[in-house]
Amino acid sequence: MSKRSLNSLEVKVRIVKRCLRNETNPSYEGKQLGINRSTVADWVRKYRADGYERNPEAGKDTQRN
Repeated sequence: MSKRSLNSLEVKVRIVKRCLRNETNPSYEGKQLGINRSTVADWVRKYRADGYERNPEAGKDTQRN
């Protein structure tokens, strides 16, 4: 996976959800993506704090309140 594709929020959310379900971990995913594990751990931390849901009407990802 190229670093450019990491900009996709959808990809990040999929990885975060897999980490939260204990299907994988930030160290493994970071190694697979060629990024530091702390970057993936930050995604998980931010997702836990803010959460995100897909807004099908707008076609954009929106922050859940």
